[in-house]
Order: sequence, then structure tokens, then C-alpha cells
Amino acid sequence: MNKANSSFNSRKALMDTLMESEIQMSDEEIYDEETLRLYPPAPNASVVLSEDTPLAGGRYVAPRGACVLVALHLLHRQPDVFPEPEKFDPSHFLENGGPARSPYAYLPFGAGAGKCGGVHFAMPEIKTVLAAVLRQFRVLPG
Repeated sequence: MNKANSSFNSRKALMDTLMESEIQMSDEEIYDEETLRLYPPAPNASVVLSEDTPLAGGRYVAPRGACVLVALHLLHRQPDVFPEPEKFDPSHFLENGGPARSPYAYLPFGAGAGKCGGVHFAMPEIKTVLAAVLRQFRVLPG
């Protein structure tokens, strides 16, 4: 019984920490997005084309119905979309953090009908794990 109470109290403390930090969630989400940009949870996203699509600046044309694999690691590191693409820079996701970009320039979980349903699990999990780590450890800059 004591162990159950201890577990309940630690979970309650974790939830209290999350609720207290809700004001800062937008800042935290910017850091989450930048982390997912640099380290997407999947290496590729597959797309079935609904129309003939020019690729490589028009040098190739992928026919309608073709399955194309999008390398997310490369997609998220385009210097014309994300300045200094190898640098961890959360300002990429601020409103004025860089050039206007297509909604398809950043796809950590895919898009459209093929979007991973795990996004609804992954984002809260990221916040929960981060809150647990911050409660247990001192994080120093540098």
C-alpha cells in the first residue's frame, strides 16, 4: 500500500510540474520541433503521387501513381529553407525565424492521409519525459 501511495504521489508531482510549466509550452514546443527537424523519428516518408511530378528541378518526372520516398534527414536540412541547417536553432520555428516555407518542408511525422498517428502519442510523451528528466537532474548550460 505504501509503495502504491509513493507511486501515486510521484505521478501527481510530475503532473503538477507539467501543469505549472504550461505557460512555457510554446517555448518547449519550439525546442521539440527543432529537435525533430534534426532527428526525425523515421528516416523516410513514402508518398504515392496523385499527378505527374517533376523532380530534381525538372530533370526527372515521376509518373502519377509512383511511390516516392522522401529522405526526411535531407528534407529538413535544406539551407534555403532552414538557414545553417546543421545548427540546433529553435528560432527556425519562430514566426519570423526564417524564410517563408512550404508546409511540406518539415514533415517529422509525414503529412496528409499517410501522416503517422503516433504524433498524438509522441508529442505528449516528449513533454512527459523532459519534465521527468528536469525533475531528477540539474541541467547546466554548455
